[in-house]
Amino acid sequence: MGKKITYALTGLICWVLTVLAVKGNNIQVINSEIEIKAPPQVVWKKLVNFDGWKDWNPDIVNAKGQAVANTTISIITKGNKGSQFEPLILEAAAHHKLYWRDKIVAYFVFTNDTSFELKKTPLGTKLIHKEYYSGMLSPFFHEQISKEVPAVLISMNRSLKKQIESDLREK
Repeated sequence: MGKKITYALTGLICWVLTVLAVKGNNIQVINSEIEIKAPPQVVWKKLVNFDGWKDWNPDIVNAKGQAVANTTISIITKGNKGSQFEPLILEAAAHHKLYWRDKIVAYFVFTNDTSFELKKTPLGTKLIHKEYYSGMLSPFFHEQISKEVPAVLISMNRSLKKQIESDLREK
């Protein structure tokens, strides 16, 4: 009887892990876009000045690092307990794209990728800000991410726009 229970529990655990692995491969994407009345070079300079994020970003207590591929940056957020994370920058194409990846425990468990794309427009720059979520734990956070993350992206993007456009008016 004991062996049957052990086999049944082992089978159930394997089944649950398989389902989580398959569902975790589904990437959840949250997207926010904003037009900033400034050239991509100006937007880029403000975006990659991580030390200055606390001055304009309402969700950041502190940030530091450099926008260089294969290096990490450090970000401390406001909120309940002030999360700290250290994402790895995967791409830093000046004036065009900044892309980083953060993980919890391991990449297959929970991964959050962040992408900022800058597109030149007749009015200045279109900032396309995306967050990608995947991993075995991501299905558990799907609803929370869907509810909370869009407002955070919009707030950050509006604050960046306001700061850049204000800086340009003052010059």
